[in-house]
Amino acid sequence: MKSGFLLLGWLLCAPLLWAQNLIPDGDFERLRDPSCVSPTQAFQFSDTWYPLDATPDLFQGGCVLDESGSFFWDAQVLAFSGSNFAGISSRWNSNATYVSEGIATRLTEPLRAGVTYYLQFAILNRGGYQGFAEDVSGCNLRPNKHLDIYLSRDSIRIENNFSNGTSSTTAQLAARMDSEVISSRVPSEDWIMVSTCFEAEGGEEYLGITMPLGTFGDLPPCALSMSNSGVFRSFYYHLDAIQLTDTPDELRAAVNFCESESLDVDLLELLDQPILEEAVFFWEDG
Repeated sequence: MKSGFLLLGWLLCAPLLWAQNLIPDGDFERLRDPSCVSPTQAFQFSDTWYPLDATPDLFQGGCVLDESGSFFWDAQVLAFSGSNFAGISSRWNSNATYVSEGIATRLTEPLRAGVTYYLQFAILNRGGYQGFAEDVSGCNLRPNKHLDIYLSRDSIRIENNFSNGTSSTTAQLAARMDSEVISSRVPSEDWIMVSTCFEAEGGEEYLGITMPLGTFGDLPPCALSMSNSGVFRSFYYHLDAIQLTDTPDELRAAVNFCESESLDVDLLELLDQPILEEAVFFWEDG
């Protein structure tokens, strides 16, 4: 048996397992008041997270959930990590107005200029809901589903103008997440890890995760004549196990193989990092 050592230079971005998580409570476990209340009320008890707009949800393990509170609530859903998890929703109306929820937290330390950071979290796509049946409304809205990641040196604030479907913020858009599990209109069967990376300008202390802020795309032609019909499309995600780490310059992995045999290596399985799923690999010797 021969031991081989595989050294990869920095490809896109992927964290070391022992890297420090700059999110103070990525599992939503730290609550000022653990009393069982509605998820729309529970989020205000988070010790480290605050809502950016509307009423994000916080689901507490061990608390009885009244599923009638929302089309997307399901008492059978369990946290990916720990006992609690968050939920955010968005609604796109046929008159071009919207409601988009978001959450934000203060990082454990400021980001460093020029450093590439890696954001990873578990997501459960709860799918979408059409306000009226398609055959009744005659207008099927198909918004561009994604999540936006914002950074700021100061506490993030968002001002929405629902009269014309626009929004403004002093925070900087760091990344847009629109992977297959996020953009799909079909609910996912289980939690799935998603990730992205970005380069910090330096000094950012706050991070926010939001539904699209007035960036759903163009309304279909049918909506132009149905602006007052009440037709809408909403969708919902659960979030858990949020991690933000800086990225290493290299990744290392050891493999064992027989000296007389050739070796086939699947780098995606060997490194097991979600961000590498769309990576392109180049061998040093060409």
